[in-house]
Amino acid sequence: MSRRVVAALLLLASIILALVWTGVHMSFAYVRSQTVAAGEVRRDPISLPRGQATRLAVQIEMTGGSLSLAGGAAHLLDGYVESNSEWLHPAITYAESGRLGILALEHRDPAELGRLPNTAGHTATWDIQLSSSLPIANLEVSVGAERSTVDLRDLQIQAARIDMVGGDLVVNLAQTWDHNVDVRLTGISGELTVYLPAEMGVIVYTDQAFGQVETQGLRPLPGATGRFVNAVYRQTPTTLTISADMALGSVRLIVD
Repeated sequence: MSRRVVAALLLLASIILALVWTGVHMSFAYVRSQTVAAGEVRRDPISLPRGQATRLAVQIEMTGGSLSLAGGAAHLLDGYVESNSEWLHPAITYAESGRLGILALEHRDPAELGRLPNTAGHTATWDIQLSSSLPIANLEVSVGAERSTVDLRDLQIQAARIDMVGGDLVVNLAQTWDHNVDVRLTGISGELTVYLPAEMGVIVYTDQAFGQVETQGLRPLPGATGRFVNAVYRQTPTTLTISADMALGSVRLIVD
């Protein structure tokens, strides 16, 4: 191959590399110009009046930030949001279909903001109380990689599903309900701590790909791997059934 050809190829390669370098930097600059920056932290109260519904279906999706969920609301929903992020501020919707109230709290859609969220420096705390007087036919909660607490003791839940991406999650189920309750807990990673009742029959099904399960006040169910029961299992009129599945991390089950 002649020197002239080699020189031409080197020149062409240099031009291509320069174009790629310019394109990459322009792309990053464009993305930065389109992101939603974190602002000043503000605290906003939230509340919803009680309508005509006699039971609820609730969905809460918070993939970034810290969630505190409990009962005791004076209305259908009370609480506050503390955040420096337009993206992490919840969009709250409520509708009634017959006697069923359908409540949803979730992050704003980035497409709605018109820009992409740059998660660096964004923070949010949702402190939410739900009505303790309305039965919740179905509760679905999704939390992100920070520390969150879901306290269901004062809520009339029938079925619940709580998913965690990571971080630490405390779920308090140390309540004696007058009906059967089914709760499913799933996690990708992190530490899950579950408080259980002593005076209501409890059975827990666990499935750990990795990590460990620690129990206090429970015993393994004979002949069944990954199943635990408390002292009054099958001795009470109602039963709390829990499925706890974690891919990584740890699960702590504590009879309180």
